[in-house]
Amino acid sequence: MSEPPVNDFAATPNPYAAPSSTGDSVAKPLSHVGSILLQAAGILASNWGLFLLLVLLIWAPYEFALAFLEYNPEFDPFLFLVIALSTDAVISALVAIVVLRATFDVAAGNAFDLKHALSAVWRLGIVLVVTDIIAGLIIMAGFILVVLPGIYLMVRLMLTSAIVVGERQWGSDAIRRSLALTSGLFWPLLALMLLFIALAFVPWGLFAALLTYSADFDQWIFSAVFTTLVDAVAIYPTICIGLLYRRLNNNDPDPFE
Repeated sequence: MSEPPVNDFAATPNPYAAPSSTGDSVAKPLSHVGSILLQAAGILASNWGLFLLLVLLIWAPYEFALAFLEYNPEFDPFLFLVIALSTDAVISALVAIVVLRATFDVAAGNAFDLKHALSAVWRLGIVLVVTDIIAGLIIMAGFILVVLPGIYLMVRLMLTSAIVVGERQWGSDAIRRSLALTSGLFWPLLALMLLFIALAFVPWGLFAALLTYSADFDQWIFSAVFTTLVDAVAIYPTICIGLLYRRLNNNDPDPFE
């Protein structure tokens, strides 16, 4: 395929590169999912300051600005939708790069390197946004045709972001690589995804349902707080996906064996 739309995309050695960049390798059987969850919790706890800064400096201002526009009756709803969809893809990709780089560094036994993370944001930001959009359109097509294919594709493509950051493959190459790594692992990965949903969104959904009926709570502030909390909690699944990628890619042994 054509060269990615960034300069010197693969100019420097990649310490997280896969054994084969052809995308033809087959994922090994997945085991000890619980150890991935425990290891991710350890990374989250040991780097809580970094992740808190991501929430306070990026997600919180972004979500409060969006909520203010959404609940402003003078602001065009269609323009808001365009702004929300376009900016969310970019912000989500940039945060994912930092979280995944931190995960890869710590999992490899190294300290998190902020300079390298910012370099990765510069090099991989556009590429990851493009890959996420392609994967999202494929998943959306699956949901439009029938719901089950959409769920299947969402599970099989859950590693695309980690592959972009870890192997510097993008677009259709990253999609094929994700399909190869997750081959034969649909059911355990579906269980893992359902656990992510339960951990990240169900508790906050119940919290939201309770506060929605409070007349004393300003709706736009509640919306901003709620979405910021969802963004913050979603950092944990991103760490898990980074560890899952490394485990399936044979970069990491099980630290809890």
